[in-house]
Amino acid sequence: MYKNSVEQHEIDNMGHMNVQFYVQHALNACDLYFRKKNWLNKSQSLDSMFNLETILIRYLREQTLATPFQISINLVYVSHSKIVVFLEMHNLKKNAISAAFLLNFTCDATRNKNKLSLSGIDTDRPLPKFSVPGHGLKKGLANLPILDLTSLSKNKKSNILDSFCGIATRKNSNEFTQLNAADYMGIVSKAVPHLLLEGGHSIEDTNIGGVALEYEFRFNRFVEVGNGVTLKSGLRHITEKIYTWTHWFIDISTTEVLAAADSVIITMDLKTRKSVPIPEKMRDKLKQILI
Repeated sequence: MYKNSVEQHEIDNMGHMNVQFYVQHALNACDLYFRKKNWLNKSQSLDSMFNLETILIRYLREQTLATPFQISINLVYVSHSKIVVFLEMHNLKKNAISAAFLLNFTCDATRNKNKLSLSGIDTDRPLPKFSVPGHGLKKGLANLPILDLTSLSKNKKSNILDSFCGIATRKNSNEFTQLNAADYMGIVSKAVPHLLLEGGHSIEDTNIGGVALEYEFRFNRFVEVGNGVTLKSGLRHITEKIYTWTHWFIDISTTEVLAAADSVIITMDLKTRKSVPIPEKMRDKLKQILI
């Protein structure tokens, strides 16, 4: 069990904990859990010993300043090369689940000087049955096809947007020199104001913002700190209140696709904290940039 609370620096311009910090707390919870399982020792880190291949995040309720929360974790699958875990973030003030996470890790001991030993794992012994609950499974992204950026880029009318271009940096300082999933989520957060601008929307004028409901990341590689990274974004779908994006993270020096992320966003009145229809001006602009 991981316990913490929402701090001031984690609050964004929507008035709640930014999406990247949900992910960072989930990674911290995994780190703690893996240590309790003796899958990591004091000299090892989660980032250096395990490869995070995918993460699905369902944002169920917003977390606001000073909210106490805890994260529970369940082992879904484990072998000598793969670990799947399911996490729930519980708002202790409201006694409600704020977010759910499904993470797929692989292990590659050959790339490390220290040999990885997943002590206590017996692949011949079945795990206690655990089924991921419905609120932890894909919903808005369930039927979204995966798009290949290379084929889209060949189409000059594809409406792919350049939404971020900068230097790879880490939010949390430690000895590991690569970004993590929370840092990649942070890049998407930095891109959002550019996407709102492309959509002809002003939060200041309307007091209407966008709130994440669901994200799925597929990671190919976590880039080293100091490398140039650009983000390309494509608008996939629009409904009355919801719009869906796909983002591609690109290593500027190699043009390699580092990761891809699909997201479902809902418009919200920042005063009432209730979902509202997409403003007409924004809807018209968004329709023009659909890929």
